[in-house]
Amino acid sequence: MQLARAAHSRMARYAFLFMMLVVAASFAQTLASFWGHDAGELPSAAAGWAGNADYLGVAPWAVLVFFLLFIVSSSAFADTLYLDVRCRAAGCVATRTTTARYVWATACAAALAAFVVVLVPLLLSQALALLVFPASAPDGFVTSFNDAASMPDVFGTGSMELLLWDLRWSHPYLHNLIFICYDALWAAIMAAASVAVSLYTRRSRLVVLGAPTLVYLLSLFVLPRWAALSNYLYPGAAPETSLAFMALAPLAATLAVVAAIAWALARGRDVLL
Repeated sequence: MQLARAAHSRMARYAFLFMMLVVAASFAQTLASFWGHDAGELPSAAAGWAGNADYLGVAPWAVLVFFLLFIVSSSAFADTLYLDVRCRAAGCVATRTTTARYVWATACAAALAAFVVVLVPLLLSQALALLVFPASAPDGFVTSFNDAASMPDVFGTGSMELLLWDLRWSHPYLHNLIFICYDALWAAIMAAASVAVSLYTRRSRLVVLGAPTLVYLLSLFVLPRWAALSNYLYPGAAPETSLAFMALAPLAATLAVVAAIAWALARGRDVLL
C-alpha cells in the first residue's frame, strides 16, 4: 500500500521534477561552457555528466549536493507518517495491520522513493552526456576548466590521492555509476531518518524533513574533512577522503536509523498519537 501511495504521490513527482530541472540546468551550463570549442577539445561523456561539478564548474549540481539533495529527495514520501498522524489517517491504517509493520513499511517506501528520485535523474544526466560528447576522449577538463590533458597536475600525486581516481581512468563509466548509486543510497538513508524523526516530534513538517539535512550541514563544519559527507557525493570533491569511511558510513547511518525507529516502537508510547 505504501509503495502504491509513493508511486502516486504528488510530492514525489515534484521532487523528481526538481531533480530533473537541476540536471537540465547543469547540462545546459556544460553545453554553454563548450560553445564554440573545437571538437577535439570536448571532454568524454564520462566527464560531461552533472556530477562532474568540480572539474567543469557545474554550479546547479554543486549547490544541490551541499544544501538541497536530501531535503528534496526526502520530500518525496518521508513526511507521510507525519501527515497521516496529523490528519488522523494513521490510526485507520494501523487497525488493519500492526503499528510496527505500518511504520517499517513507511520507512522502506520513503527510502525507495528517495533512492529513485535521485538515481533516475543522474542516470539520465549520464545518458544526456553520451548524446553530445564522445564516449571516449583524452579529457583535458579533469582538474579545472580548460586545463590541458598534458598538465602535470592531472597525473600528479595530488590528483592520484582523490577517491577512486584509478577507477576514473580505467573504467570511467563504472566510476560514475558508483557515485550515482552512492548519492541515491544516502538519499534513501536520509529519507528513512526523516521517518524516524517523525516518530519523536510533531512540531512541523519542515522539522521532519529538514532535521537530517541540518545534521548533515552541521557535520561539514564539525567533522574533519575526511569525514565530511559532501566530499563523497561527487568525484574529486577533496583529496582528504577515505575509502573505508565511504564504505562504512552508510552502514553506520543505516544502523542508527533502524535503532531509532526500533526504540520509538519499543518504548511503549503510541507513536501514532
